[in-house]
Amino acid sequence: MTAPKTLLLTCAPPVNGSVGEKFLRDICLIFPRDRLCCLTLQSPGFGYGGSGEELAWLPLSINRLPPENPHPDRTMSSFVYQQVQRWRAGTLTRQAVSFGKENQVELVFAVLGSPTLIRVARQVASKLGAELVTLVWDPPETETRILGFDTVSRADLLREFDAVMGAASRCAVASEGMKTEYELRYKIPCAVLVRATDPKLWQAGNRKLSDQGPFVIAFAGTAYARAEFQALYRALASVGWQLAGRPVVARFLGIKSPPEFSCAGSRAQLEYLGFRSLKETVSVLSEAHVGYLPYWFDPDFSPAVRMCFPDKLSTYISAGCLVFYHGPEDSTPTRFLERYPVGLSCHSHSAAEIIATLRRLATDDTIAQRAQAARQAALTCELNRQVFRRRVAFVLGVEEDELLPWPESSADTALPAALTAVGRA
Repeated sequence: MTAPKTLLLTCAPPVNGSVGEKFLRDICLIFPRDRLCCLTLQSPGFGYGGSGEELAWLPLSINRLPPENPHPDRTMSSFVYQQVQRWRAGTLTRQAVSFGKENQVELVFAVLGSPTLIRVARQVASKLGAELVTLVWDPPETETRILGFDTVSRADLLREFDAVMGAASRCAVASEGMKTEYELRYKIPCAVLVRATDPKLWQAGNRKLSDQGPFVIAFAGTAYARAEFQALYRALASVGWQLAGRPVVARFLGIKSPPEFSCAGSRAQLEYLGFRSLKETVSVLSEAHVGYLPYWFDPDFSPAVRMCFPDKLSTYISAGCLVFYHGPEDSTPTRFLERYPVGLSCHSHSAAEIIATLRRLATDDTIAQRAQAARQAALTCELNRQVFRRRVAFVLGVEEDELLPWPESSADTALPAALTAVGRA
């Protein structure tokens, strides 16, 4: 069986950059080199110049991503906006079809990470006479909310998403929850694709919970769940930033500085370590007792909470720190922790419940012992490269032995850790 000549259609270029970009880079690195080409859309001013030395062989077309925010000044009606977007989609479709024909494409692998690609993907595959497979990181309901779509524009895009999924043969999804929901809704086989972690970076973690030093709560990534951070700060302030007689330190790693709220109190101990490589981030996290994983309680984000997989969870597990999940019960992290109890959950903004959960993490060594076994199971069953390869092969319709071995140089050692979720979470 020969792998089909595949067009990767994406807004996230396959580079060693953000979480999504690294994810696609990993797929490209193991796909047969003469069977893949890529068309990527970039926003004006993004300045993406190529896929780097690792993927210098990849046939690449870089096209402009049109504005996707629907009439932010409210001067354009929903009807006019939809017509403008369809016209732009038609232009991009023609460009993609021309590129696909040049490369004799047989399969379109569309990353449905933007409204534009949702509008383009089905038409490109149809005009090329190619099989369509899709990848979904974020449910489109979340994307339309972030971009501020009105009711009419939102409904129009969701109809097109349904049509794309209905035309697809298979779909890669972000979580078991998304797999269950999309298989039921669209009647197509789905595979969970979570980015594999590099075993060279795995750490044993800090298991000395009974020592008398500071109790360190670490966070890696972008602090998008601000209300949850506020609740954490208020809870820690209510006990004077002390747990079981030990001072508490909140340590942050990422591009942006952590949220600084007055509710943190005068005794707050916040450390911002800034931009670090993934290797450095995992090392720092391995010295923390807890990795903080907040998710929105806001019901407007319910689809993302139920179906997205926060990449920082993989980072925390790789580092070996306990996970403190702080978010709704109906969520991907909750289901993951039920299968792999690498920490504890708190499903409330209540200061008393937050502190009770943290106190258990700070004092109960049996939780750490259970988490150690669960961590090994998670790394074996979900977060390793063999599982990733097998699922990539399934989604793209190839035999696993057709995929290339992982290159030794593919470790992420020079860029920041978990900036957003697979997707944005």
